[in-house]
Amino acid sequence: MKPVSGAGFGTKVAFRRRGGIVALAVVAATGVLAEAPARVSAQPVATGTNAIANVSASGSANANPTVKRRVSRALQRQVPELDLNHVVVRFRSLSSGLVNRLALDGARITRAVTGTRWTELATPNRSARRVRSSLLHDPAVAQVAYSYIRHALTLPNDPLFWSHQSGYLSPLRIDRAWDKSKGSGITVAVVDTGTDLGHPDLAGQLVAGRNVLHPGAVPQDDNGHGTMVSGVVAARTSNGRGVVGIAPSAKVMPIKVLDSNGAGSDTDIALGIDWARTHGAKVINLSLGGTFDDPLLSDAVQNAVAANVLVVA
Repeated sequence: MKPVSGAGFGTKVAFRRRGGIVALAVVAATGVLAEAPARVSAQPVATGTNAIANVSASGSANANPTVKRRVSRALQRQVPELDLNHVVVRFRSLSSGLVNRLALDGARITRAVTGTRWTELATPNRSARRVRSSLLHDPAVAQVAYSYIRHALTLPNDPLFWSHQSGYLSPLRIDRAWDKSKGSGITVAVVDTGTDLGHPDLAGQLVAGRNVLHPGAVPQDDNGHGTMVSGVVAARTSNGRGVVGIAPSAKVMPIKVLDSNGAGSDTDIALGIDWARTHGAKVINLSLGGTFDDPLLSDAVQNAVAANVLVVA
């Protein structure tokens, strides 16, 4: 089992005092515990039409296939990715007549998104656009929105993470934070791809979590990203392996909302946030993102914050 790989960029740390205890949370795009193959997203380049103009003017796109790929990915990041098999709705009222109208549109209610005001509808045959358009003017519908797809952010591939840790920990003065607290008594929910539940550097660091994608199954990581984040948050110290967690006395609550490709819908992410909120998490970490704001996801985050949970994203 590989102990660690990682790179020191993109880390953000948030601190909140709770009765004298410093809660440490990490939005970690740095550091890996996982043995899954690591990937690195392209460094930011010019986006939109300017990107094409800049590359064309330099002539480098034709000469360098890597530049072409980076420009293509940069352009793709500007386009929201829709879950075409679902929409989310806020109902003014729910009646048998509305259920019949939904059926005529080929839609059906699948689940309430707990912790929010929204309900998920299934839209078979990738008909989300048509169903949303049909419901926009339905008097029983207060609001209808797409469910967007989010992705895990930045899987670095540097195999020398241990030797590089000081590069991002020292500017954050983590050693001085450790003089105050190492996160004892704090549970950090890592809402991500799950966590490698058998990883030796996380032994004793995990509490019961949730697999939102497959309720009843354990939140085992099949991608690697969630394990990476869990390690940055709370990997064991002084055990002769791997990395040092930023809050090594904290506990990690693994919540799987992203699949083996690191992708997941806002509906599943919102359900994961709400599960963490109602099961004792003091901090919720979201190392994931997309290109479009979503009122469903905002509801879930706002409810967590209102419950005095620190959300770091």
